[in-house]
Parts: sequence; C-alpha cells; structure tokens
Amino acid sequence: MLVVLLTLGTVANILSQSPWERFLLGPVTFVLAGLCFVVARSAADTVASASERPERQQATQ
Repeated sequence: MLVVLLTLGTVANILSQSPWERFLLGPVTFVLAGLCFVVARSAADTVASASERPERQQATQ
C-alpha cells in the first residue's frame, strides 16, 4: 500500500508547477517508493521461506 501511495506522490510531484517539488521531492519519493518495494518483497520472501521449513511443517502435524 505504501509503495502505491509513494508512487502516486511521485507522479503528483513531477507534474507539479513548483520547481522544488519537481526536482527535489519527485526523485526523493521515487527512491522511497523503490526502497519500500524492496523491503516489501524481502519480507514476503522471508515469510514464504519460513513457512517451507521442515520443523515448521512437523510442528503443525
């Protein structure tokens, strides 16, 4: 959700008439959206790998 909001914020900042928003806040929000995407993907991979562990499967049986 945060990645989507930051991406929309990036678009809004780039389309703004204010030079500060176009040249400073636009790239900053773009980088933040990218970093949030990386964190979200790594968290999803961690959860997926934790559910595939053998000791996890034995505990549920």
